[in-house]
Amino acid sequence: QSQWTSETQASPGVLPDGEWWFHVATKDGAGNLSTEAAHFRLRIDSTAPKPRVYSRTHPSPDEWGCAERPSFVWEDGDDLSGVAGHLWVFDRNANAPVVPGQANWTTAGSVTLPPQKDGVWVFSLVAKDGAGNLSEPARLVVRLETGAPVSRVEPLPALTSSSAFEVRWKGEDTVSGVAHYDVEVKEGEKGEWRPWLSETTATSA
Repeated sequence: QSQWTSETQASPGVLPDGEWWFHVATKDGAGNLSTEAAHFRLRIDSTAPKPRVYSRTHPSPDEWGCAERPSFVWEDGDDLSGVAGHLWVFDRNANAPVVPGQANWTTAGSVTLPPQKDGVWVFSLVAKDGAGNLSEPARLVVRLETGAPVSRVEPLPALTSSSAFEVRWKGEDTVSGVAHYDVEVKEGEKGEWRPWLSETTATSA
């Protein structure tokens, strides 16, 4: 579609993303048209795709993991100008802003962090494309605990006249809590430990 104008500039209005070409031919007062048109290519890319983030060490955001060096990998959708790189932050704030100049920058497709403290963390990732657009942040919750729980058995009498008695135990974990107990027994000081109760939530038997 062509339009005539006597001006030396024109605005085509709002154009959707994609590749556009403008062709300009000149007409003089005698009605002659230029033998060749001037051509200009314009590529419009107004958005960056939100990346998809996965964790190799903490695959489920609802489960606790013991790897103290969280590792992440991501994928990007199609982008007209191509993805130039990514900005990321690892923070306890679930809505931590990912700000250029403050966040970490990488052109790689994955990152492995140095050892982190126990607790609930959030990895936030933003894609930046070749046109300078920033995507919405993709976020992944990481539940990290490297410390082992503490367990103990309540004291038993050194000698008893009954073959029936109760054993009581308990455990403590200040981060993720106690999931279950594995209880073992052995006969005599030199006997071998053997399973008694596995993955039980009971605290006595």
